[in-house]
Amino acid sequence: MTIPYGIIIMRQEIPALLIFCTY
Repeated sequence: MTIPYGIIIMRQEIPALLIFCTY
């Protein structure tokens, strides 16, 4: 279970939960 912090930081406008579920 690794959370893409870099992607979350780059995609602050997009909900991190959606990105986490997608990845």
